[in-house]
Amino acid sequence: MEKLAYRGKPNTKPTLLVVEDDETTRAQLKWALGDEYELCLATDRPSALEAFRTLRPHLALLDLRLPPRTDGPTEGLAVLDAIRELDAEAQIIVLSGQTDQETARLALNQGACDFLRKPARLDELRDVLRCRSRCATLGREGRLPAEALPEAMPEALQGRSPQMREVLDNIRKVAATDAPVLILGETGTGKETAARTIHGLSCRAHGAFVAITCGSLREDPDADHLFCGPLAAAAPSQGVGIGSAAEGTLFLDGVHQLPLGLQARLLRILQSRAIGTIGERETDLFAARLIAATSMDLQATARTGSFLEELYYSLAVVVIQMPPLRERQEDIRTVARSLLRRFANQHRKPTLAFEPDALQALERYPWPGNLRELENCLQRAVILTDCDRLRAEHLGLKPLSPRLRTPHGLKAARRDAERDTIVEALKRHAGKVSPAAAELGISRPTLYALLRKLNIERSSSSSSPTGASPNVE
Repeated sequence: MEKLAYRGKPNTKPTLLVVEDDETTRAQLKWALGDEYELCLATDRPSALEAFRTLRPHLALLDLRLPPRTDGPTEGLAVLDAIRELDAEAQIIVLSGQTDQETARLALNQGACDFLRKPARLDELRDVLRCRSRCATLGREGRLPAEALPEAMPEALQGRSPQMREVLDNIRKVAATDAPVLILGETGTGKETAARTIHGLSCRAHGAFVAITCGSLREDPDADHLFCGPLAAAAPSQGVGIGSAAEGTLFLDGVHQLPLGLQARLLRILQSRAIGTIGERETDLFAARLIAATSMDLQATARTGSFLEELYYSLAVVVIQMPPLRERQEDIRTVARSLLRRFANQHRKPTLAFEPDALQALERYPWPGNLRELENCLQRAVILTDCDRLRAEHLGLKPLSPRLRTPHGLKAARRDAERDTIVEALKRHAGKVSPAAAELGISRPTLYALLRKLNIERSSSSSSPTGASPNVE
């Protein structure tokens, strides 16, 4: 074991364990990395494990062909297993001349964070090590510090309600890992915003954030190629594929809409770490971080057989629940003021502000379309008003139903208000779901789901009293 220290300077650099038996490669790594890391060099399994037990480095750079069995990866994989046994949070990067896909898959499945083939580009190696050094630090802290969040959070994540504090805490924690994340929540609650924030705070922020809308994907008779390279054949309107995420983050929006055949292919990719083949061409490694989102109860969907249960458990390693706006009423003023500033500046009305009655109306409204509906409401009001103060009348919100004032629980009151809002929107559009959903700022499937949830009869006439909906398409 060779330890390179620098006398006369305090040790503020992270320690990097390099396990490499080739003397030339060790010399190159000393020259390339010695200024940024305190290097500890080992040449075989005994010296590597002795160094790790002594120094407990957060980072390790590991060759797989080590003595006494330099003809294959067996010895290197044994070192990898032993280090993971000693410290499950150690960031281990494999740098190997073993280039076959099976070896890479084994290394990644046994706990390696990255697999780089020799000869690696120096800039790529440095980027990966810096990324993994940050992940190691954040992982040992258990969470990202509050100051690591952007100064101005996206509106979907603003607020101090208990629900949002829990969401932000989970985002900080999971951003320091590579674990798959499943984000749940109604339409318009900010699921993609949460996913982008996780990506931006992670060590993958330098990579691409690739978002795929699963509802636009279709089965293909020759589906062997769907998950290899761009998914243009499956989603020509998107023109992106899981290979595009590379070292970044892959975001699957509406994952419950993924066809069963593509679910099976995705599951195989997650299990094998390979993106697939076209003919005889070698597969690419799947190195992206996976985040999925859905407005459905995916576990219940899996129980019905319309979603693969094994895929659900592969996606739901960490689950983040985005609360609807009506359940974090204390956040509405904060979110609304932030949105007003954005839209007022966008439309050249920087002095526009709320009157107290407007804020009260915003807090009383149940927001079935969540943040998306609030955004639509405020942008419309900013565009149409000629005043410098927004009043309740400018918002176009229907006054509360009288029954909201009866002495029953807040949850029931919100449900009643949500029901009345939907019924009135349908009446205004002669029972047509599409324009009513657009006015509410929600999708057609979400509106249909709310009709079922709130027991609004779709067969009633357009002149039905409150409590029943007009005919809908």
